[in-house]
Amino acid sequence: MAGRPQESSRTGPTYRLAEFLNDNWDKMVGRTNKDVAAELNYRAANMISMWRTGNTRISLEKLPDIARLMKTDIAALIPLYFEQYWGEREDADAIYKMVSERMITDAEVPLMDVVRKARKKSKVGFDLETLQAVSRVLSDPEAVKAVLALPTKP
Repeated sequence: MAGRPQESSRTGPTYRLAEFLNDNWDKMVGRTNKDVAAELNYRAANMISMWRTGNTRISLEKLPDIARLMKTDIAALIPLYFEQYWGEREDADAIYKMVSERMITDAEVPLMDVVRKARKKSKVGFDLETLQAVSRVLSDPEAVKAVLALPTKP
């Protein structure tokens, strides 16, 4: 249902998250607002419609559902989510900066899983020298090939 009005006299201009939903919902989700509302335990489809028009903000707890429905990395939605609240909090920019610096994308999850397992197994943190070495290997395709060619312990 792209083309819905994105500004309301009651709520003012819409949010980029609402615009993203409205522009991409039909092709990415491919389901009706009513169907999705039922799945997300809303009694009426108008909640989904209000998200798409920007008449109501999307709560943080629904963001993973939206990412799943839209087959989108939640890390891409986080900045759009925060933008809904920027004007209301003095510390919004600091919160966004802190979260975005610590957030990982779907593509980074496997690497972080390996790092966390290695850290847990060694029971120590990674010193700067180790982190720099890992960074050098990861940024050099030939070094990655060399490491992959090393024999692994049984």
